[in-house]
Amino acid sequence: MVQNIKKRFIKPKALAFLGFLLVSFIIWLMITLSGSYVSDIRMQLAYENVPEEKLLLGDPDSYLDASVYASGYRLLNYKIFRESLSLDVASFNEGSQRFFITRAEMENSMKDQMEGLEVRRVFKDTLWLTLGENTFRKIKVSPNLTIGFQEDHEFSEPLKIIPDSIEVRGPEDLVRKIDSLTTASLVLRNLKDDFEKEVQVVIPDSLNGLQLSRESVVISGKVARYSEKILEVPLVVENVPEGVSVKTFPANIRILCKADIDDLKRVVPSGFRISCDYNEISKNPAFLLPRVEEKPSFVKSVTLLDTKVEYLLKRS
Repeated sequence: MVQNIKKRFIKPKALAFLGFLLVSFIIWLMITLSGSYVSDIRMQLAYENVPEEKLLLGDPDSYLDASVYASGYRLLNYKIFRESLSLDVASFNEGSQRFFITRAEMENSMKDQMEGLEVRRVFKDTLWLTLGENTFRKIKVSPNLTIGFQEDHEFSEPLKIIPDSIEVRGPEDLVRKIDSLTTASLVLRNLKDDFEKEVQVVIPDSLNGLQLSRESVVISGKVARYSEKILEVPLVVENVPEGVSVKTFPANIRILCKADIDDLKRVVPSGFRISCDYNEISKNPAFLLPRVEEKPSFVKSVTLLDTKVEYLLKRS
């Protein structure tokens, strides 16, 4: 049966009939579109030129219905491409608490923007907008990091966040609620090399509607392999009065230094100053407490292995 139908349509008479039908439809469509008609259309609204110190609040109207008179071609073009109507917020009228634009002003905007459409009537009498104060603050960004180092590795410099703060703009009541922002979670395991990662800034759902000067920050860190070294450094007693000599036990203080493994060979006793204060004898006559006064900048940390020293005074 299907074969019989195909044979009928393949016949010259059938093809001629289909061609005539197609031509007839095209002619009818052209005649129809060449006419003019009254039609209701719905336009998407685009709010432009919002003053920098203001912002739209609530849920402003997103579309506008109107009756227009135009050719079929123009109406078809509108139906396909869905042109939007731009409204200049800066030109809205100021009411007691809200801003508004009248029907006549909306119709004039349509006439200026919708070429080929004769505006018969906009169905909305007045379009209202609520504008709030648009304030801004610079808010510090805190990283949300989970880091695990390979053995003997640590940061050689403080972690860097660029920028370390971003500008937040929005309604004053929302902006006041923010003390800090955090980044999305960044997990780094077995870290042994320097890194640089771009991470998104997270805005809580309760603060939606805020604008950020940027939505991400770059977190970077320098990593080095560290090792430790024990040194003996001479102890210096400060503020010793004239006529008094102090002998400490021990005379040298043992310290444990941590530094980049490449810098460890530069760690020598002369780079350190360990001292204690003679004036502390009156507070604690049993012993003196040494402290680290100076260390090389490339040494990450210093731990005193001798935390108390005994002493012997000799007066002349």
